Amino acid sequence: MFLTVGPDSSVYLSTEYNCNPDWALGNLKTQSVAKVYKSQRRREVLERMNSLHWGATVSQPTSRTARLDRIARAIINGELSDSEIEAIQQVSLESHPLLLD
Repeated sequence: MFLTVGPDSSVYLSTEYNCNPDWALGNLKTQSVAKVYKSQRRREVLERMNSLHWGATVSQPTSRTARLDRIARAIINGELSDSEIEAIQQVSLESHPLLLD
């Protein structure tokens, strides 16, 4: 699964719970990505997801990357008006930043 990095360098799975401290896997200020992936905390979060039967069919469609893909496809296909695109942009400015690089 892809990771999302929060404003404080906390690392999350790319789900609706990104930037929720209860779901943080680690922090890139103190850990490398490799250490986060090999961490006990990541195993605990994945076990929690599995116990909730929260597999890829649930977490991936609701991830930020999946939402961005759906928005991009809608723009490419001309399915969104200029005002709808502007509304999406406004919401994105008010939500947690998403690092794309």
